[in-house]
Amino acid sequence: AEALGIENDYTIMVNSNMSMPIPTQQTIISNEIDLTPFSSLGTVISVTLKGIGSDVPAKLTKETTSLELLFFEFADKQGVESELLLYSCNGKRYSYKTDKTARQCGIEDGDVIHVSWRAQEEKKASADIASFIYKHHQRHKAIKIVGDQRKARRTINDFVRRGIIYRRSRKRRESAAIIQKVFRGHSARKIYGEKVQTRLVEFRHFTSVWKQTVEAAAERASAPPSLTGWALVRDEINMKKAEEEDEHMAETDEKLSKALAGALEEEDEVEDEVIEDESDLEDEMMKNNAIEAQEKLAMIDWSQFQVTSHVCKFLKTGDTKYREIFVKKMTQLAKGERSHKLQKPLQGCESVIYETYLENKSGWRILWTQEGDRLVIWFVCQHKAVSRHSKLIDDAKNRAARQQLPDSFIAEMKNGITPHKERMNVKLDPYGNVPLKLYDVSFDNVNDIVDESWTPQMHLTEEERNVVETKGTVLLLGRSGTGKTVCIINKMEYDRETKSKNNPAFSQLFVARSRQLCRYVQDAVGNNDRSTFVTFDSLVNRIEASLSGSINQNFRRSRHVDFYRFKDEFYMPAYPREDINALIVWKAIRTFVKGSIDAYQETGKVLSRENFVGLGKNRCKVPLNMRDSLYDIFLQYQKWVDDEHLWDDMDRILALVKSTEDARRSHSPVYEEEIKKSRLYVDEVQDYTQLEILLFFYIGGGPGALFLAGDPAQSVAEGTDFRFEDVRGVGYFVAGDKTGNKRHLVPEKPKVVNLNFRSHAGVLNCAGGFLDLLFGYFPGSAKQLKKDHGLFKGARPGVFQGVQVQQLATFLEEKMPGAVVLTHDDSAASWSEKLDHRLVYGIREAKGMEFKTVIVLDFFAELPSSLQKPWRDLLLNRYREEDGFQQKFPLVETHLKLIYTAVTRCIDQLFFAETASSISGDAAVRWLTSTSTITDRANTNGALATINDVDDLEAMSMTNDEFCVVGIDNAELAECSSELSNENILNYLDRAIHCFLKAQSPELVTKAQVHSQSIRLRDRLAHTNNRMEAGGVEQLEKEAAEIITSLLRENLFVESENLLNSITPLVSPYTQQKLEECVTSPIHNIVNA
Repeated sequence: AEALGIENDYTIMVNSNMSMPIPTQQTIISNEIDLTPFSSLGTVISVTLKGIGSDVPAKLTKETTSLELLFFEFADKQGVESELLLYSCNGKRYSYKTDKTARQCGIEDGDVIHVSWRAQEEKKASADIASFIYKHHQRHKAIKIVGDQRKARRTINDFVRRGIIYRRSRKRRESAAIIQKVFRGHSARKIYGEKVQTRLVEFRHFTSVWKQTVEAAAERASAPPSLTGWALVRDEINMKKAEEEDEHMAETDEKLSKALAGALEEEDEVEDEVIEDESDLEDEMMKNNAIEAQEKLAMIDWSQFQVTSHVCKFLKTGDTKYREIFVKKMTQLAKGERSHKLQKPLQGCESVIYETYLENKSGWRILWTQEGDRLVIWFVCQHKAVSRHSKLIDDAKNRAARQQLPDSFIAEMKNGITPHKERMNVKLDPYGNVPLKLYDVSFDNVNDIVDESWTPQMHLTEEERNVVETKGTVLLLGRSGTGKTVCIINKMEYDRETKSKNNPAFSQLFVARSRQLCRYVQDAVGNNDRSTFVTFDSLVNRIEASLSGSINQNFRRSRHVDFYRFKDEFYMPAYPREDINALIVWKAIRTFVKGSIDAYQETGKVLSRENFVGLGKNRCKVPLNMRDSLYDIFLQYQKWVDDEHLWDDMDRILALVKSTEDARRSHSPVYEEEIKKSRLYVDEVQDYTQLEILLFFYIGGGPGALFLAGDPAQSVAEGTDFRFEDVRGVGYFVAGDKTGNKRHLVPEKPKVVNLNFRSHAGVLNCAGGFLDLLFGYFPGSAKQLKKDHGLFKGARPGVFQGVQVQQLATFLEEKMPGAVVLTHDDSAASWSEKLDHRLVYGIREAKGMEFKTVIVLDFFAELPSSLQKPWRDLLLNRYREEDGFQQKFPLVETHLKLIYTAVTRCIDQLFFAETASSISGDAAVRWLTSTSTITDRANTNGALATINDVDDLEAMSMTNDEFCVVGIDNAELAECSSELSNENILNYLDRAIHCFLKAQSPELVTKAQVHSQSIRLRDRLAHTNNRMEAGGVEQLEKEAAEIITSLLRENLFVESENLLNSITPLVSPYTQQKLEECVTSPIHNIVNA
């Protein structure tokens, strides 16, 4: 009814079709409630509701009538609200809202439903509840009090009991501990007392001896990573020269400053404002140069410009703000904007050099020139260094012109000189006689310079592009000073640009014998996560460490056999009267019997007698009649090596090649991740045997991944006889099929570079004369090339014939203190003592170096007596090819290569000095100074050298900086050459100290002296008997600790590590452990950072 909106007293109309009559509205007179008409069929029961007002009977259907309806009807009859009432029946209470039926509530016919007021019941219930709660609280309170009392008594009892027990147990424990302590102390003293006392003594000893060393190592380890050793000194000197160039060029800068007085003044900070109040002098200079400059600038192709490697270094390492300003300035120039600050010609320069203000406050300037139709940016430098850098640019651009000889000498110098136009196409680096490295930058992409990932495109000449873009393995052949290393640098940069973008796994590895050369290439190429630069010795150590699980033999350094050990301990004692020279035997064993690809293919990995004797005469220079005897010597040598448990380089390389080959075939993760490289670059490849070159092929992952550069004419290393054909032979072996579809993997014939950047034409002509002899009498010893072309003209070498030793010593001391003397390696030390001159090198020792002035001393006088007449006949052309000179005197080939190497060490002044008369020496003087005995006379119009008197020569001066550079060169060789003997290293350091003294640099003298002390101590340690007295060992340990501390303070970490490795075996195990933790490990991390 509620849902339909039906209220009380409403009339419901019923349709006439319904069977029931329509009820009419009438007043209910009866007090009875009848709910049966509103319920469906079921059992009708009667109940009585009483308790409020009069009793009310009610009828309802047991199964279907809701009690809620009953309670509502009752409340209505009583005139009250239903929710005010409370109902109960048979002990159960019901709410007025209950929807249950009588059946569900258990109400039967005749039951009484008691009705009461809800408020009264609730009040009563509340009173009952309150009474119950109160009684319960009182009871609980009483119980709690009793319980607390009991708990308190138990707690007190427990506390007292535990206290008693604890005190008793503590006394027992203390007593037991005292007993145990006494017992343990007694037992420990009995068992370990001696060891504990020893350890305490060792700790105190270690602290007293090594404390300062540990502190120095910790201090150096906490410093930021940087260059170490002598490389750091060179870098610091370069930075100092860049920052303080004006101080070192005082006289030059004084002259330039007068010419640039008005031109180099600081301007207003408003960058593009036109200066109206310029001085009259500057206005006049600008006016005079304006027309010529504008005409030249009109020719520039403004679509792109070129920057040098020096500018690239500045842009990559400089502040982002400067890169943005640089881009802005270049854009302004390209758009044709001109102002005093954008395009200011420098006055006082031989060539036209422009200056652009990069930024006023900091004083940075951009120096650029016009080269043809290109704008070349040479430097970005500080304002105070503008005069110095402009001078360097002038020297680089005009070096050939500045070194022209007078016209009277031109006729003598025509042979081997590049035509003028050809030379002018070569741009030289301002800092040396190497090609200027340029990069192309397009003005369309100039904004990319701001990006830190910007990489410019390398500019290549046609000849350079022909080398670097060649696919597959590249062999590069060039004489000394022709820029082979520069080609490697260009190739590495080109590969990095073209290969690394699409290949995330791309990697490069540069290998050389000299660590100094590795550092030079690394500095030129730049550091990169994908490029690695290592010496060959370091490479071998790394591979050996990676494959240590598959290499069974232990190659201890003390068991190593080199040429000198072979000669002194085996060959000379066993064959004192043998006619075959020890070097020839060693070279044959190392190059052919054990180190050739033919030997590797033999079952025992050693070339058989039959195959050795059968080698072609071009392949092996050993005469046929000597080969059987030489093979017998090899068999005795191998027996001596096996009996003494020794090893030589070929044994070690063979083990590495076999292990690397197995790892390569099985695609071992070690090979793929640690050994294999995408590209491998090797310099001075003529110093490697075929077996070592095979290792390169395996590291490079195949023949197509190698770039090998070298010069067989400089193959003077002991035990190596190199030809480029040998590399191709290794390529055929790796390809596996000489006629199949893998032939493309075999390297092509070597590419050739002829332009010499080191020496002038006078030196090159002399070197070419010795090469003519080499090629004429020893065909096949090295590939014959066209004559080297020098960029500069220069004076012919001088000859001192019959010069007295004391006279030469005075000459070196008074006139040429910086000159380098080259002689046979065996006599270098004695000549250094006789002349009292530290810059004396053996020729092999000086290989890879270059010097401003060179004196080749007694080369011919010290030749073996058995070769004096053959050398005379060779020089005077008395032998014919059919006479078999090559087979009779094979050692002369090595001597020719030595003299060629000695000559090509020279940059400027070259002299031959013969202090004693000899058959070959007199012939050499005649050959050098005569116009009638020179071979290949068709291309020669004059003598190769001139006779000089020592007393008539003018003094040659060297600056402090030049002495410093020479000293650092020697110090770096001492630090980097791990294969040198201690004696040779000390010679390098003595020369370095001599140069630093001449340079008046006490800091560098101290550094070199500390280095020298360490080498001398290492030499003593190498000959120390392990059974020496404890006092002697302790003294050596203290000395080593002091020197290592000094080495660390001087940043000579490599030598520190070497000395630590030498002293460690002599100290106690505890000291060894502490040194490893506190000193060796931090130094190792610094060295390999």
